[in-house]
Amino acid sequence: MTKSKKVHTEAELAEAEHKGTPPVINVQLLAEIGDKLAKREKYGQVSGLEAVHYYLMQKHHWLPKRVRSMKLDELWFCLREEKL
Repeated sequence: MTKSKKVHTEAELAEAEHKGTPPVINVQLLAEIGDKLAKREKYGQVSGLEAVHYYLMQKHHWLPKRVRSMKLDELWFCLREEKL
């Protein structure tokens, strides 16, 4: 079994998914997405990965414990259709 290439940008992630290559999600990528969500949603106190958690809690009415226990690929799965 071969290791997946690390994906560092949203464009590379989209390309990997398009090719059927399982992407490797990293904290930096999710933090960048969180920053965009925080800007779009006009969050004043949260950014980065914390903004991702907060967004999912607000959108789906999930408890903080549930969101914080999710793996990075699970968080990405929940966000992949968002328009940033």
